[in-house]
Amino acid sequence: MNRRDRDSLLMLIAVLALLIGAMVQTSWSQTDGPAALPQRTPNTAIVSPNAPKTVSVTDNLQTMISGAVCGDTFLLDPALVYPGALTVPTLACDAQHGITIRSSATVLEDAKHRVIIGQQFPKIVVKGSQQVTGGAFVLWYGVEFTRVAGGTVYNLIDLTSSAHDQVFDHVYVHGTPTDETVRGIFLQGATNIVVQNSYFSDFHCRALGTCGDAQAISGGVSDVAGSGNYLFQNNYLEAAGENVMIGGGYDTMSPSDVTIQYNDIVKPASWNPADPSFGGQHWIAKNLVEFKNCVRCLVQGNRMIGSWGGYTQLGWAILVGVKNQGSATGGLCPLCVVSDITVRNNWVSRTGQAMQIMIAPAGGGYQAKEQERISVHDNVFDQLQYPECYQCGQWLIQLSSDSAAPSVMHDVTIANNTFSLAGWDRDGGFMTIGGPVGAKMYNIQITGNVFPGGKYPLYSTGGGAATNCFAAGTLNYAGALAGCWATSAFTGNVVLNNGNVSKIVWPMGNTVVNSGANVVSLKTSLATR
Repeated sequence: MNRRDRDSLLMLIAVLALLIGAMVQTSWSQTDGPAALPQRTPNTAIVSPNAPKTVSVTDNLQTMISGAVCGDTFLLDPALVYPGALTVPTLACDAQHGITIRSSATVLEDAKHRVIIGQQFPKIVVKGSQQVTGGAFVLWYGVEFTRVAGGTVYNLIDLTSSAHDQVFDHVYVHGTPTDETVRGIFLQGATNIVVQNSYFSDFHCRALGTCGDAQAISGGVSDVAGSGNYLFQNNYLEAAGENVMIGGGYDTMSPSDVTIQYNDIVKPASWNPADPSFGGQHWIAKNLVEFKNCVRCLVQGNRMIGSWGGYTQLGWAILVGVKNQGSATGGLCPLCVVSDITVRNNWVSRTGQAMQIMIAPAGGGYQAKEQERISVHDNVFDQLQYPECYQCGQWLIQLSSDSAAPSVMHDVTIANNTFSLAGWDRDGGFMTIGGPVGAKMYNIQITGNVFPGGKYPLYSTGGGAATNCFAAGTLNYAGALAGCWATSAFTGNVVLNNGNVSKIVWPMGNTVVNSGANVVSLKTSLATR
C-alpha cells in the first residue's frame, strides 16, 4: 500500500469512527445537543383477533366497515376496486383489539422490507372531493390508495382530530402521472399515526394550475392540543412541493413528537426542467422536508435526493422556518412554534442548497411565536449546486432571524457535517446570515464542519447596516460573526479553498485547505455505501 492509499484509508476510518460515535452518543438520550428528542412514539402494531371477514364483489365495503366491532379483520380482494368515499368508525378499541383492513393475498416486499409496487393490490379509489377518513386503532396493510384520472384531488387520506392510533403498513399511495394530486395523507389534528414500509408517488401541482403545493405526507394542521406523535419510517416518499411538511396551515396549536427516519425522500429528475430527462410538465417544486410548526421533531438516517428552484424557492433540501400563516383577516397562528428540531445522520444529494433555518413573517407580515433549539449534525450533503439544478441559489446554509419577530432565534448547532459541491467550478458560498436590529441571536455553534469556500463564503441576507449581521458582506468574518451572534462559536471547521478565500480573516480555530478534493471524495463515497 502506497502512502496516498494509506492516508486515504486512515481518513475513511476516521470518518466512520466519527459517524458511529455520533450515533452511539445520541441514540439513547433524551436530548441531542440543544434539542430535545421526541418523547413519545406511536404503537407500530395493531392486533385483530376475531375471525376474518372477506369483502367480496357483492359486498359494500362502507357498509361492512360501519358494522365493525373491535378485533375485526376485513380481507379485500386484490382484483377488486372499492369506492374511496370511505369513513372508518371511531370505536373504543385498543392496540390488541383493533380493526385491520388488508389484502387477502400475500404482500410482497423487497430486501429492505418495503412494499413492492409491481404487484396487484386491492384498490381504494377516490374521485372529486371524496377521501378516506376516520378510524381509531386501525391497521391498513397491503392496500392501494389512488384516484380516478382527471381534475384535481386534494387528499386521498384525510385524518382529522377524531382519527387516532392508525398504522399504514406496506401501502401504495399515489396520484396519476399527469393530474394534480395535492396530498397522500393529510393529518389535521390526528394523533398516534404510523406510516411505514410504504410507497408514495405522483403528488404534484401544475404551474398555473388549480393548486399550489403538494406533499406525500402533510401534518400538524389543527386546533387540537396534544396532536402529533407521528412516525414515518422506511418509506419511499415522492412529491413535487414538500415531500414531508409539518405545519404550514391555519393552525393554532403545535404538534409534537414527529420522527422521520430511514426513508427515501425523492423528487424525480424527470420533473426538473433543466434535466435531460425532463418530461415537459412544469410541476411546482419546493423543498424535501419542511417544518413550519413542530415541537420535538427528529429527521435521521434518510436518503434525500433531488431539489431545485423556480417556484418561490431556491432548491433547498430542508427548511426549518416557523410561520404564522396569513389570511385576509390576519395571521391565524401567532402561537406557532418550531423548537427542538434534530437533523442527524442523513445523506442529502443533488440539491441546490442544504438547509434554510430562519424566522420570517408570513404574507401580510404576521409573526409566529418563536424558533429555538435546533441540532444539525453528522450529515453528508453532496452534489450541491449540481449543473442541472434549475434556478438554484448560491449559498448552502441560511441562518437568519427577523427583526420584527417576538423573539430572536437561539440555540442552533451545526456540527460535523460535510458539504460538497458538484464540482470546483460551482460558486457555492457556505452561509448567508441575517440578524435583527437590537437583540442578537445567541448560542449559535458552527463547529467541525467541512465546507467549500466559494467566492463569498459568508454573506448577509440584507436589511441594512443597522442589522447585526450586515457586516458579513465584508472579508473580516471574525469581526462579522462576533457582531452577529452572542455567546456563540465558529470553530474547528475545514474550509476547502477553490482560490477565492485566501484574503478572508476567519475566526481563530478554523483551517483553510487549499486542496480539499480528497476529503470531499472520501466523505461522499462513504455516503453512497
